[in-house]
This record gives sequence, C-alpha cells and structure tokens, in this order.
Amino acid sequence: MRNHGLKVLGATAFAFALLFGNAVRAGEAVESEVMLLMPVFEPEHGRALFGGKGCVVCHSVNGIGGEEGPALDYDPANGPLNLFEIAADMWDHAATMVPLQKEDLGQQITLGDKEFADLVGFLASPAEQKKFSLADVPPNMKELLEKEREEDGEKEQSSD
Repeated sequence: MRNHGLKVLGATAFAFALLFGNAVRAGEAVESEVMLLMPVFEPEHGRALFGGKGCVVCHSVNGIGGEEGPALDYDPANGPLNLFEIAADMWDHAATMVPLQKEDLGQQITLGDKEFADLVGFLASPAEQKKFSLADVPPNMKELLEKEREEDGEKEQSSD
C-alpha cells in the first residue's frame, strides 16, 4: 500500500513539473529539499482586486485603466506567466510604485498571500481578463482614473 502511495505521489509530482516548468525529465529521479506550497488561484477574485485595490489606476487590462505603468494584458505569444517573475518585477519596481500609490491612493497597496495569488491568477487568465470592464472598477477608483486623465490632458495642452 505504501509503495502505491509513493507511485501516485511521484506521478503527481511529475505531472506538476510538466505543467509548471519541466523541472523533471522523463526517467529521472529527482530529490529536492525544497518545500513549497502553491496556492489555489481564483482569477475572478483577482479581477475584483485589480479594480478594487487600485492597480487599475496605473495599469490597464482589456483597455481599461491608467497609463502610468505598463498594460498587464496577458499575451499568449509570451507563454505561461511565471509567478516568481511577477513577484520579482513587483519587488524591483516597488521603489517607484509605492510613492505613486501613496500619492494617487493615499496609501500603499497591500496584498495578503491569497490576494496576491488571486491577482496573479487574473493576470494569467485571458478569459477572466476579457471579462474585465468598468463595472469592475469601484466609484472611488473611477474618480482617480478621471482625475489622472484630466491631469494628463492639462499637461499635453501646456506642452503645445
């Protein structure tokens, strides 16, 4: 019975590796000291967070949102998103993003681990991104978006 459990565990690990990075090659036994918990991603909750937390003020998805930061539309040509790359990018840009968040939102955006997982799930879900609309943006965030657009329009007029 114990051997059957190990076979199932091994097959599961192999399938997981194939789906998430090809870390295991066919026929190889891999031992690892890494103990990593992968969260459950809920893209629909991530869609609500993208609008509600204020990410939408600087970033756009599906043509909706600000332009201070890059658009975050999923591009299938780039292949699957890498969770750790997203975390590293956010860390690398924190010195720029946090002051802008405090200026635009009045506070730094904070995310718990589940919120981060759901936000990443949204960023990695073309189907969920297609659903993103102005209805997902709360009134206070819509006001900030409008204010940003007005300020950008004034800057363009003064530079003419």
